[in-house]
Amino acid sequence: MPLHTITIFLGSFLLFQLQPLVGRSILPWFGGGPAVWATCMVFFQVGLLAGYSYAHGVSTLSRTRQACLHGGFLIASLILLPVSPAADIWKPAPGSPPAPTILALLATTIGLPYLTLCASAPLVQHWFQHDFPKRSPYRLYSFSNIASLLALASYPFVVEPLLSLRHQAIVWSWGFGLYSLACAACVLRPVLSGTFRTAITTNGGQPERREDATGPAISAADLLFWLLLSACGSALLLATTNQLCQEVAVIPFLWVVPLALYLFSFVICFRNDQSYDRVLWGILLPGFLVPACSVFALGARVSLPLQIIVYLAALFAGCMVCHGELVRSRPHPTRLTTFYLALSAGGALGGMFVALAAPALFTNFWEYPVTWWATCLTVVAAWRRSGFFSRAPHWLMPLAGCGIVLLVITTAHPLLSYAPYTDTVTRNFYGVLRVVKHLESSGEMRTLMHGAITHGIQFVEPGRRRLATSYYGPGSGAGLALLLHPRRALHLPLRVGVIGLGTGSIAVYGLPEDLFRFYEINPAVITIARERFSYLADSAARIETATGDARLLLEAELVSGRQQQFDIMVVDAFSSDAIPIHLLTRECFAVYGRHLRPDGIIAINVTNRFLDLAPLIRTEGEREGFRVASVSSPADSPNGIFKADWMLLTKNAKFINDAALRSRLTPLPPAAARPWTDDYASLWPLVKF
Repeated sequence: MPLHTITIFLGSFLLFQLQPLVGRSILPWFGGGPAVWATCMVFFQVGLLAGYSYAHGVSTLSRTRQACLHGGFLIASLILLPVSPAADIWKPAPGSPPAPTILALLATTIGLPYLTLCASAPLVQHWFQHDFPKRSPYRLYSFSNIASLLALASYPFVVEPLLSLRHQAIVWSWGFGLYSLACAACVLRPVLSGTFRTAITTNGGQPERREDATGPAISAADLLFWLLLSACGSALLLATTNQLCQEVAVIPFLWVVPLALYLFSFVICFRNDQSYDRVLWGILLPGFLVPACSVFALGARVSLPLQIIVYLAALFAGCMVCHGELVRSRPHPTRLTTFYLALSAGGALGGMFVALAAPALFTNFWEYPVTWWATCLTVVAAWRRSGFFSRAPHWLMPLAGCGIVLLVITTAHPLLSYAPYTDTVTRNFYGVLRVVKHLESSGEMRTLMHGAITHGIQFVEPGRRRLATSYYGPGSGAGLALLLHPRRALHLPLRVGVIGLGTGSIAVYGLPEDLFRFYEINPAVITIARERFSYLADSAARIETATGDARLLLEAELVSGRQQQFDIMVVDAFSSDAIPIHLLTRECFAVYGRHLRPDGIIAINVTNRFLDLAPLIRTEGEREGFRVASVSSPADSPNGIFKADWMLLTKNAKFINDAALRSRLTPLPPAAARPWTDDYASLWPLVKF
């Protein structure tokens, strides 16, 4: 048994180390938003289904054939190591569809090793059941999920801060080699221990077939409920992750916590038959779900810590009930590969619903309430099917039905309530964008929202619609750079590059003969900025927009010999509080420098509720030979100006010594201990505690 435990533990640990490793590698290439991780999760879940399907098929073969086939997959996987997508091959071309590109990239680069690892849990449990027919293999599944949980928790706090991506791939590859040896020892155990030879001798030359003692046949209803319960748990995971990222904060740490709770529910439920108490969790589920519905209805009016706690508590309760019901309905161990195949198929269906179907079907984040509706209906149906309601008070089932109706009303109302105030709503791979009209004490405004985050505002009144608002007030770092650049005093035009369009507020600073070139990854933002806001149309400057990831576009321009010679570059491409890491690495600062005139200025918006980016920017700027300054400007609500923190980088001594600028500067923070590169970046040291 120790050999099987070690093998399944190592395989699951490597599996869940591979997910963040590869996700971290490709995340910056596609804008760094939550949809990138959601798409990766779809691949991981479909890969799990493929792995379980392979294990189910292989389990019907003789042990010798299993050893030959699985050994071939292990050898082929070893040949493909290390697993590290090559940037020069896989970086997407500007304008390419993100989701298909991500799926193709993952399938090509990690498909075979990932498939092999996914097959580990059911296949090793099948070998265990064959080698130890009187012992239940389901306990090994709990060990598998403990390993997954440890891998997931260790990555952001241990692996990522200590190792570069290149070294992570190397260490992972050595781990995969050890796993391959352990797996080979498992499958060959009967031969190595002599039991295989004994079986041949005692059965007239025919190997012993322990798997003939099968349990009851699996019905179509069993398969359906396994699919539904597994799909609901998977959909809850991704829907809650999206809800946290869109309404609370888009920071990678919040991607890890929901997945960890999801796995932890598997650990508890599969530990033994008594771990899941149906009555207890039947009470806790509505107990946790009611606060989640309240927070969902109140939105940003609820404090950040409370939102995180409530959403995660509801997720854990939902997963416990779904996975607990799965455990209660599991089949005889001889049919475990069919059971795991159904679980993986349901997980893939749930993931595809949230990541692929929901963006196409809904114009808002309906997947969160819809998933809860489906979960509650499925759980009630499972309870009814098992006879639970026949043993309970007669009023319990009508009460459950009324609770589901109340859940639908409570969670649908907040999404429908936006309608009277919403001018435009659109959804694509990068999220939901909503233009809202509202009346404030300072006048009527039009606001661009990304989830619950404001991306720009404009006064509707003609006399005020040309005011610089949000993070671009005259006293902000970007405003000072545009107003005090020495070329302004000489009445010379400016060439301004802006990474991140928003509503185009910064264009109000444009003068005749100026050029403002915007780099925007989300085409819907460009459409809204041109059709629903007038900053671009009202600007006296010449306006250009380029659609795609800013870094990829800037690198392509250098390759084609089109150095932009910007006087000012403004970097404000942070969706909500998400950090596109590739826009803040040493290599990217070198790209900025090649597009900048010798006396140019780089202005970077470091306003962030959760991360202190200023030390990192100081380190990167000074390494590139820039003089660095920090500007913090207060809010001015009557004029629609937010509190803003900016870092200014320049080699222009005249600008940095300007008295008007120096009177606005704030003390520089200490430099970061380690700069970011394309091969290394860790958000953990920058978190504001």
